[in-house]
Amino acid sequence: MKIFARLFVLTLGSIIFLLPVSSASADEFIATFCWLVEVDDDDEGGEDEFLQLGLNLIGDNHYTVNGLLSEGGETDPEEVNLFSGNAEIVGENIVFSLHGTKNLVEDNATQSIGITTSLPFTSFSGPFAAIITESSGDEADVFRVTGTLTIADCP
Repeated sequence: MKIFARLFVLTLGSIIFLLPVSSASADEFIATFCWLVEVDDDDEGGEDEFLQLGLNLIGDNHYTVNGLLSEGGETDPEEVNLFSGNAEIVGENIVFSLHGTKNLVEDNATQSIGITTSLPFTSFSGPFAAIITESSGDEADVFRVTGTLTIADCP
């Protein structure tokens, strides 16, 4: 009987010890969201751009974000910007900080984008600001872009 009791205590102790580790390291996938990206002063026209992001809860009001920016739902790897970042719930808003990159193969260049936005829970839509850096060799061009993100169906 003592062997059974010791085995039971060891097994129960191991399970209790491992529970906090497994639950603390797990992200909880929330959902995938899409926004229509409307750029202020967009002279180029072209297809609508969509920002598609998957949200993962990592604890309390903290989220990780991964996804892509594409024109018209484009899925060619050379035509999308991959994004990662974080989001925080602040008051009645969710605040995003995102970073994306794209290889501009035809121009032998790289594009880097940083986006910040604060979207109210009532509409999940609102203004954004972005810094875009395009670099090739020793040269880099930097642009500031503003616009609106409008929640939309994913393409």
